[in-house]
Amino acid sequence: MKPVEFFLIATHILAASLRSNAAMPDDAITAATTPCKVIHLANALAQGFVEKTTAAKSALKTLQSQASAAMLRSSAASDKKQMQAFGMLQALAQLKFDKLNQALSGIQPKVEAASTALKEFAAEVSFGRSLSERTAGAEGTTSKETTVPKRATDADDSCKYTGQKLLLGTTACPDKSSYGPALASAVINPTGLTKFPKIDNEFFTEMQYDLYAYVKGEPESAAGSKATACSEGTVSVPTSTASHVFGAWITNHKKSHTITPTPLKAGSSACPDNPTSTDTPANRYQQLQKHLCEYADLSLTVPTPLEALLNKDLVQDSDMQQLATAFLLGKGGAGTTAASIKEDQIKQLIAQLYGSGENSFKENYVAALGKTEITYKTTEEPTTQTANSVEESNKAGLALAYFLGRTATAQTQASTGTESEGNSKTDASEKTEEKKDVSNTAKPVCSSFQNQTECEAVKGTIPPGKKSVCGWIEEKCQDSSFLVNKQFALSMVSAACVALLF
Repeated sequence: MKPVEFFLIATHILAASLRSNAAMPDDAITAATTPCKVIHLANALAQGFVEKTTAAKSALKTLQSQASAAMLRSSAASDKKQMQAFGMLQALAQLKFDKLNQALSGIQPKVEAASTALKEFAAEVSFGRSLSERTAGAEGTTSKETTVPKRATDADDSCKYTGQKLLLGTTACPDKSSYGPALASAVINPTGLTKFPKIDNEFFTEMQYDLYAYVKGEPESAAGSKATACSEGTVSVPTSTASHVFGAWITNHKKSHTITPTPLKAGSSACPDNPTSTDTPANRYQQLQKHLCEYADLSLTVPTPLEALLNKDLVQDSDMQQLATAFLLGKGGAGTTAASIKEDQIKQLIAQLYGSGENSFKENYVAALGKTEITYKTTEEPTTQTANSVEESNKAGLALAYFLGRTATAQTQASTGTESEGNSKTDASEKTEEKKDVSNTAKPVCSSFQNQTECEAVKGTIPPGKKSVCGWIEEKCQDSSFLVNKQFALSMVSAACVALLF
């Protein structure tokens, strides 16, 4: 079994184990038996949808930073091998970023749609609960009237109550810890969801109250004199000390309602259709059902972090295999095809770039982004930081420009045979150990140079019959007094072989 496959399987087993110890979403649905519990459930599921993309967003941020830091290390490298190794690390981080970002872009709108619909449903239930639990407020004025519009034109003893108030319920819902284990969490993963609570439509559209109209005593005395008073309490409990009273008493109460766990796929294997409009609670619930039905099981696989990859994992990583193939195609030139590149070549390339140690990739390259410092200039004074620190300080562009300028200068020197006073001499002085020969002349150590450009640009006394002080031979910088070039060495070997044959 491939290491990366084992890692993913182990991750799925762990996730399944964690789910087995936690409440499944349908258990939470069954436990949501009151409006307060339904409100909490909807908000917790909404957060569960958001959590589906949280890990991916964090991984994207890390990969983006690693790609930028690796680019800086590659640009800063004076050694060809280091330049290629960090360049391939940059390519690996970028490829994984691109793939994950594309996958995230595919599910992000769906996650947002489901999360938004759940939050809106929770808000609607909350408002319905406030209406249902309304209470009487401060009363307005009470006065006698002689008529009741549209009811009685001759009603000398009628009563008028103005400015009566009803207040929305403001009682807070209980703490979620009182809802039981299935609903105690602030985040509920919607994966595996098959149903959702449905509240009677009237819960959102109707209010109920009772009205009492009453008379206390006789409206008129036997002698015909009037001593009628209007009740002082019309909305709250009526109280009156008058002996002759007309009154009305309104009492508000909750409307009975039922909460029913309703399947997302009602009687079929298909999810509900989108409603033609969302102007009614029933239509909005149908739209919510559709989102939950289609998006509850959305998932996003986050790649193994680069800092966790062993060298053997790297060899089996499909993204690295793609990059290695592309590298070898570029290196092989005309006639090289993807089909002609063998697995052993890919393994060999990765070993050449990152070494054969088990941890050399993650320790010497990925970890080095935050450990090994690089030096660059944006002013006269040099700045020394790790590549990660440069990236985090938002100066990656400035550092890159510096390294590009340095590379351009080195290439110009190689093509013209000249040096830049501010660059080549400084670099050479940093890399050259001086030794004194018999004539007390400073002599550079060729092996201290790590790339061909600097190697062939070394100045000094050129040995007789040689083209330069140092030469780039067998991917190394060597003293040209040993070999003028690789072709000359091969010709000498060939001549010796011919002599032996004859």
